[in-house]
This record gives sequence, C-alpha cells and structure tokens, in this order.
Amino acid sequence: MKSLESKLVEKFKTIFKLKKNLAKKNLTQNKIKGWDSLNYVILILSIQETFKVKFKISEYEQLNSFENIINLIKKKLKKTR
Repeated sequence: MKSLESKLVEKFKTIFKLKKNLAKKNLTQNKIKGWDSLNYVILILSIQETFKVKFKISEYEQLNSFENIINLIKKKLKKTR
C-alpha cells in the first residue's frame, strides 16, 4: 500500500504535470509553474476524495505547499480515529 506522502506526491505530479521528481520542499504554490486557480481547486477536490477528508474554507489559504497539505491531512486523519 502506498504511503500518504507518496499518494500526495502522485497527485501533485498528475495535476501539475510535473515531469521530474521535485524535492517535497519545492512543491509549493510559488515554485510550481502550473499552480493556478483551476489546478488548485482540482488538487483540493482530489485530495478530499482520495484521503476522505474535508477542508474548511478557513483552511484553504494554508494549502499552499506539500508540507502544509500533508500536515493538515495527517491532523484531520488523527481526529477521525
């Protein structure tokens, strides 16, 4: 079974059409050329569906990097256990 992080990396690669393996620290809104409003919405919806989590509107501004997203997913998954 794929880890949470590897699943999220695959989401980033697919949605933003990343051809090379970027360091997770480089998976940010400022460093990904294809990170626009449409792809952002697609990413968020895809994450919610895949990981069975729901983000509050107030959390959306935090979702601007791999690190922030993975931390919020982990936090939400802990609450559901």
